[in-house]
Amino acid sequence: MNTKLKYIVILFFFLLLSLIITTETIWRVCSVCGVQDFERYLFGKKVEWLSTREVDEFGSYAQWKEKHKTICTHQWILIDEFSSEVQEHLNKLK
Repeated sequence: MNTKLKYIVILFFFLLLSLIITTETIWRVCSVCGVQDFERYLFGKKVEWLSTREVDEFGSYAQWKEKHKTICTHQWILIDEFSSEVQEHLNKLK
């Protein structure tokens, strides 16, 4: 294999590794209706086109909206993705 090609392959994987390491996701859940918000950062700067807003993955917002017949004014709380906070929060909403 050509030495120049080896350096290009190593550089590519180094850049890919640095992108993976420097990304950060802040996960928030509305304490009122349970809708989720994923805010993504790359090298410490918010990347809006990668962020996902108002995700109703568990169907809690649809239930809340049906029950209250209005639009929710979200009150966000930060969630640690490796904890059981999400399930506890969803159980409170039901």
